[in-house]
Amino acid sequence: MKSMESKYKVSKLKTWKYGRGEGGFSFTLLRDGRPVADVVDQGHGGPLDFCWYEDKRPGTPLPYSWYDAVGGDCRPDAGPEQRAFMEYSRFQPKWVSRYDGTESPMTPEIFAARLVENEENLKKFRRQRKTHVVFVDGNKLFTAKCPPNAAGYAAVRARYGTGVRVLNAVSDEEYLAATADCM
Repeated sequence: MKSMESKYKVSKLKTWKYGRGEGGFSFTLLRDGRPVADVVDQGHGGPLDFCWYEDKRPGTPLPYSWYDAVGGDCRPDAGPEQRAFMEYSRFQPKWVSRYDGTESPMTPEIFAARLVENEENLKKFRRQRKTHVVFVDGNKLFTAKCPPNAAGYAAVRARYGTGVRVLNAVSDEEYLAATADCM
């Protein structure tokens, strides 16, 4: 799988859970560091709600759905930011289910959810790498409770083999690329 390095980023991410694992999220979608939309998944199985900043001009109607999920194209009244996000998400790698391996074309909703998943994984990684050695062995991600220094890295390699890749010192983009195929 290709790295999810993107000109779109997540900011102000909030997640919540209720019931038996169901939950949702909200965040601000940034394009090249500039906020372009607020996105909400209410966690009820319906579509994501995109509230585009370009639609917040006085007198501009706010369309409920800015793209046609069946036809896979923007509505005629969609603004330039909406069209740019649609085009960008359309040319991302296909989405592959981790459960049964089926492939689907990337949609704006799947792409936004993938951005949230990446942000949550990075948050966890940043926390873990302060106190653990984080490494990849094959297509599995592991942490070892030992100091994240040269001695800790050597201990991990001695125990798990020299083929492991220690990730503590890599950038966020390198981490996402290294763990893209991990289960």
